[in-house]
Formats: sequence, structure tokens, C-alpha cells
Amino acid sequence: MTEATASFPKSPSRSEVGGSAADTKQVTAKEPWLSELYRAHSDELRAYLTRQFGNGPPDPDDMVQQAFQKLLERGDHKSIKNLRAFLWRTARNLTLNSKRNNQNRSQYDFEIEHLYFANKGNGSSPARVLEVKEQLRIISETLINMPEKRRTAFVLHRIDGLTVSAIARRYGNTHAAIIKHIARAASDIDGALEAYASERET
Repeated sequence: MTEATASFPKSPSRSEVGGSAADTKQVTAKEPWLSELYRAHSDELRAYLTRQFGNGPPDPDDMVQQAFQKLLERGDHKSIKNLRAFLWRTARNLTLNSKRNNQNRSQYDFEIEHLYFANKGNGSSPARVLEVKEQLRIISETLINMPEKRRTAFVLHRIDGLTVSAIARRYGNTHAAIIKHIARAASDIDGALEAYASERET
């Protein structure tokens, strides 16, 4: 297994979650109805999210952008009886989901680091520390992006210490299926770390 370190990725940036405010302006310029809606409600919605959830993470402005993006992606906004209520509900759900994901990401930071970097030591150079952090980020992203059953089996076995039999009983799977999930998860992580190492060498 390739050595690596990683902390779960931070909240996605605006460019990752649906664009910056400038991107939104470009979109709304092409959709007059959306532009009008954005001018009417974006500041109020941002203030609501800040009041309810604080300044982040996630960034309230990011959640506002995503809510309008979700509305645009529906393509049938005229069928929505209350666009304001849709935006409020969407932004709130997006914020709650993001907070939940952040909690899941941070829950295993310590365990993941020690699983992959138990021998890191305290005398690591600044360059090595940065490399380990980047590797941890890659591991975390790989875990988050893999199928849920695969990730769950890996985390329960390699981090929480449950036996394969216990996991199989808990989820009603066969022993062989759980072993396959764990092996695939480990392979995914190793592959991501190997790709990172190859990029550094080029």
C-alpha cells in the first residue's frame, strides 16, 4: 500500500459547486426571469443562511449560487408555484447536506492519518508535511467519491475495527461481498495515490 496522508477535503469552492458570482451573472444575463429573481431574493436568502447557519462553512454565498443553479437546472420553473419557497428550501437543504458531509469528513481525519501515516514521525520536513496533507486530501476525496457500500465496508473494517463477519451480518451481505468491497476500496485509494505520485514525477 502506498504511503500517504490526507484530511478530508474542505468545503468545495465556488468554482466546484456551481460557479462564482460572476458565473451566476453570466447565466442570469441569458435568463431574464432568473436575473430578476436573483436581484429580488439573493441578498435576503444569503442573510437568512448566515443568520441560521453562520458564515460557514459552507459559505452562504456558495449555497445561494447553488440554489439558483438547481432552479435553472430544473428547466421547468414555471411549474413551481412558489419560486421563493423553492429557493429557500433548496438552499437550506444544500447547507445541511454540506454540513453533514463536513462532519463525516472530519470524523475520521485522525484515524485515516494514522492508518496511512503511522510512521510519519514528528521530525518531518515542511515539504513532507505538505505532501502528506495532499495525500490525505486525495485519500479523503477517494473515499467520499466511491460507492457508499464500498466506503462503508472499508471504514468499518479498517478504521472502526469491525470484523468482516460482523459487517456482513450488520448489512445482510455475504462474507465474500464484504471482502470484495474492502479490497476494491483499498485498490481505489492505492490507485489514486499512485496517480498522484506519477504526476509529481512528471
